[in-house]
Amino acid sequence: MLPRIRWGGLRNKIIAWSFVPTVIILVAVAVVMFYAYQDVTQDLVIERNMELTRLKADKFMAELMEFTDLLSAEARSPVIYENDPIAQRDALKAASNRLAPFDAGVLILDTFGIVEAVEPERKEIVGEDWSDRSYYLQLLRSQIFGSIDLIISDVVTDGPDGEEVIVIAVPILGSQSEFLGTLVGMFGVDMTTASAFYDDIVKLRLAESGSAYIVDGNGKVIYHSDPGYIGEDFSLQDVVQLVMGGEIGAVRIRALDGQEIVASYAPIPNTSWGLVTQENWTSLLKSSQGYRQFLFLLLALGVVIPALVVAFGVRRITKPITELIIAAQKVAGGDFDQRIRAQTGDEIEELAEQFSLMSAQLQESYAQLERRVAARTEELSALNEIATVVSQSLDLDEILYSALDETLEVMEIEAGGIYLLNERTNVLNLVAQRGFTPEFVAEVDNLTLGEGFSGRVAQSGQPLVVKDISTDPRLTRKAVREEGLRSMASVPLSVKGRVLGTLFAITRGDREFTDQDIQLLTSIGHQIGVAIENGNLYNAAKRRADQFRVISELGRRLTSILAIDELLGQVVSLIQQAFKYDVVEIGLIEKDELVFKRRTKRYTDAPLSSFSLKIGEQGITGKVAATGEPLLVPDVSKDPRYINIDDDETHSELAVPIRSKGKVIGVLNIQSQELDAFDESDLVLTQSLADQVAIAIENARLFNEEQRRADQFRVISEVGGQITSILDVNVLLEEMARLIRDAFDYYHVAFGLIEGDEVVYKAGSGELSDIPGFEFKPSRLKIGLEGITGWVAATGESLYTPDVSKESRYVEMRGSKTRSELTVPITARGKVLGILDVQSDQLNAFDESDMNVLQSLAYQAGVAIENATLFKAEQKRAEHFRLISDVGQRIITILAVDELLEQMARLIKESFNYYHVGFGLVEGDKVISKAEVGPMREAYQSVSLTIGQEGIWGRVAQSGEPLLVPDVSQDPGYYAAQDTKVCSELCVPLISKGEVIGVLDAESDRLDSFDENDLVILQTLANQAAVAIENARLFEQTHQLAAMEERNRLARDLHDAVTQTLFSSSLLAEALPALWEKDQTEGRKLLKEIRQLCRGALAEMRTLLMELRPASLIEASLDELLRQLGDSVTGRTGVPVTVSIEGPHQLPSDVHTAFYRIAQEALNNIVKYAQANQVSVNLRCVSLKDEGARKVELSVMDDGIGFDPSNIPSESLGIGIMRERAKAIGATLEIESEIEHGTEIRVFWQGVQEATQDV
Repeated sequence: MLPRIRWGGLRNKIIAWSFVPTVIILVAVAVVMFYAYQDVTQDLVIERNMELTRLKADKFMAELMEFTDLLSAEARSPVIYENDPIAQRDALKAASNRLAPFDAGVLILDTFGIVEAVEPERKEIVGEDWSDRSYYLQLLRSQIFGSIDLIISDVVTDGPDGEEVIVIAVPILGSQSEFLGTLVGMFGVDMTTASAFYDDIVKLRLAESGSAYIVDGNGKVIYHSDPGYIGEDFSLQDVVQLVMGGEIGAVRIRALDGQEIVASYAPIPNTSWGLVTQENWTSLLKSSQGYRQFLFLLLALGVVIPALVVAFGVRRITKPITELIIAAQKVAGGDFDQRIRAQTGDEIEELAEQFSLMSAQLQESYAQLERRVAARTEELSALNEIATVVSQSLDLDEILYSALDETLEVMEIEAGGIYLLNERTNVLNLVAQRGFTPEFVAEVDNLTLGEGFSGRVAQSGQPLVVKDISTDPRLTRKAVREEGLRSMASVPLSVKGRVLGTLFAITRGDREFTDQDIQLLTSIGHQIGVAIENGNLYNAAKRRADQFRVISELGRRLTSILAIDELLGQVVSLIQQAFKYDVVEIGLIEKDELVFKRRTKRYTDAPLSSFSLKIGEQGITGKVAATGEPLLVPDVSKDPRYINIDDDETHSELAVPIRSKGKVIGVLNIQSQELDAFDESDLVLTQSLADQVAIAIENARLFNEEQRRADQFRVISEVGGQITSILDVNVLLEEMARLIRDAFDYYHVAFGLIEGDEVVYKAGSGELSDIPGFEFKPSRLKIGLEGITGWVAATGESLYTPDVSKESRYVEMRGSKTRSELTVPITARGKVLGILDVQSDQLNAFDESDMNVLQSLAYQAGVAIENATLFKAEQKRAEHFRLISDVGQRIITILAVDELLEQMARLIKESFNYYHVGFGLVEGDKVISKAEVGPMREAYQSVSLTIGQEGIWGRVAQSGEPLLVPDVSQDPGYYAAQDTKVCSELCVPLISKGEVIGVLDAESDRLDSFDENDLVILQTLANQAAVAIENARLFEQTHQLAAMEERNRLARDLHDAVTQTLFSSSLLAEALPALWEKDQTEGRKLLKEIRQLCRGALAEMRTLLMELRPASLIEASLDELLRQLGDSVTGRTGVPVTVSIEGPHQLPSDVHTAFYRIAQEALNNIVKYAQANQVSVNLRCVSLKDEGARKVELSVMDDGIGFDPSNIPSESLGIGIMRERAKAIGATLEIESEIEHGTEIRVFWQGVQEATQDV
């Protein structure tokens, strides 16, 4: 039979030491080469994908440029850039086939971003202002700074019906490259419909084997290989954020399905877009799999071939060793007749010879060993039986009695016992015995260490044999002699060098104990000692388990209790029930005392009253509270610090500190009626319980604190919510005082505000203010001098006074029972506005949380007071400005200075309720009263004061600065009228063009009646008055100049037109009689000329009369007016003017006047410049299909010398005036002229009949 394979054998070791290193090196080389190849392959694949993505992005941009070129070509069309909306719409419609790729439409924005034309037609957006569109703004900036000529937008919602679209915008440039507008093409963001944009993307094959998508500058998907993702927001993806940042790269990441992919990204040039492609990592590396398999094959050949060679050589070397192993196995099986022969000539041959010699020696020794084993077997059998007995149970009593019985049976002895040592008292107690009466047991029990035979064995730790104990002097208990006992053997029960007790066997007759008996008893003693140790360990473990169970149960219960009193009651009850301690109590530290909150006794259900001890001065617990160290007292009668409570029969006590955050917060104390009832395990247990109690107490306190804080924040929020709408300061403070008092139940709450150098109490709430007829007494305190509130108002710092009787700054309020006080400042914008004061009728009633809450409430009060004050000031300011505006509106139409001043004085007095108001104007070196309203009207009438010398008016007129006099009796320069009641005065200058032109004066019958606000108001009104006076004066001057200019113009017109015409008529009339005598035919021609001149003069006169009375221009018909103009021209120049009217109807008065003035200006230009022989004026009125709508066309044409419109400035020939008149009525004016071919001016107007002028 072949031997089994031994993996630790020599053969395998030879193979391992020679072959395995070679294999390891080969494998290492292969692995390094494989991973190096893989890293290079990965880098090349990632770089290839990154470059392909960049090229695809460039290629995609090239495709987009085709659409851009299409738009740019259309934008260069003259029809597009000539800015004619109708022509632009027609051009877009005509190019609709070329622009078909823009499936969401094409539109034109003018220079200002207004939609001019849309194809396909979208009437609802034509005329809309799209100047806020990002692509329009970008293109406008590019034209300003000359950067780019196209814009490709992100996804916007400018498509039909608000659809999402992509916009390509190109500029519309004029012939001089000026920016005239924007041509916009739109692609719908929807791959499910036919789209040239998406067709081109698909043709580019952006994702050949993986996926690809394009995102705009906001991370929104424009295109995706999976159309379901189009329109999704990918902005939070890492790759999208990189490409949105303009970066080019590739990263290896995991897809949502867990597969590894390579994500390559590149920005699309000239856009804010980015392209991202994704390829499966496995498919990218598929080409390298063949090299991996080839590498594994080479590695396998490099391992297998050397393995075969080494195995063959090793087998030949180890064959003799194998035979030696087989022989050794037979020897091990008891066949000692084994001999080995190996003729190898080396160490193996020598080993075989030594093996044969060893087999012979073993055969001889085995015979002797069998004899000795037979004797020992009996002893081991006995020990085994005892070991079996002591291992069957962990109950100590059962173990000891069973072991004793088995020992006495094995040794065939009739009596014996086991003593156990109490290590604390050094007393041996007889815990197990056989063969003795109870009386004898009582006599020999409780041996002290070193007493008697067993006492000596326990003390020395050595066995003891006594042949006759009755005669041995070491005997100490006479009952032993009386019992008739003789021979005894006693051995220690020891384990790990520690004596736990003794085992003794005793006879009533003589017996010789042999060494073998003593050795057996000693072995039995060791086994019993181990059993006792195991029992003790079991009992200790059981007790520890009970302790941990109680600790766990205590922790479980405490986690749900957040009331401290209930918590402490549960703790003492559970500890007492679990460990049966006689007394369990817990005390918590309050100031310098340890106050016991909960106490329970084992044998009573009656509740115990709480008590307290001075820390460090009274009791054992007081000492523990002071030192923070546990204290175990085995006998309280010997400790002078012990204090007996409720006549307890306590003999031992254990107290441990309850710590939280390194600070002692209480004491857990347990007591027992037994002496030395506690040990280290009780101390550890009690300290663990105390630590849990500390955590629970801290949690309960934190919970209570958080509850209180939550209530405080709730109150703060409630106060803030209720006061936000209160804008009256007094109501605000009353409401806040009430809310604070109701929420926190303070004895008294008061608010005081600073007025001058005093703090004045404004509102209060509490028991004190609830008294009928309550008044703050004192109600005012000097800041910094009187009271706690005065100090807080002066310093701006909070002040807490736990006992006001010890505070020298405290000022008692009449009727108060205040014992502690907390005051915080009310501030706004760094300025102290007042104080918030709370008081209590208890000592030390406030803490840090009250301070924080009140500071928050004071801050809210400061903000609310500031808001209310600002609101009141703004109300007053708004009312003043309203009154100023009202005064301004009332005087704006008054152009007479005296009436103006009288009205303003009256309005100012009535609006601001001043006692007296007056105006004075500067005339030379005097200020003369011009208007007085009030009780002093008669006294001040026509008062004249010298500037700089008399009265307040004179000083203000000289300095140009306002002057406020709070008490006129103290002003030596005051002008006092008879029976005056004026006490204070405010005077401000009237300044126009940097010069003082007068004064505005307000007076009061009360001292110090004016303030800065009145000064600002009065100066504003004075400025208005100065402007109004200046306007009135300018109006009067303008009126005089206008009348003079009008007279001069009429004189010129009469001279140039009517006078000349009449003069010519008179000359012809003088020559007529002589010519008539000679040639009547020529005379008749002359008469015709005279008639023409007279008609012209008449027409000129009528025209001049209309200029004098403009109303007649409106009353006359346009037909009559145009004919009159024609007659006037013919009369002046002799050039025939033909006037034709078609389709009479009514025109609005403004249109009527404008047409007349345009015709008048055109005819004047013909007379001055045209050198015409024939002039025609045509007015044609056509009714349109719409009800009441009319189209009116005016044409003035001559056959004069004409001009080149492109070389004539628009201001020349009155053209600018004519264009302005046409534009004012919404008409269009056109001028056609050519040198030597005359001029035609046409005016087109279209509108609804709404006036009464008849054409």
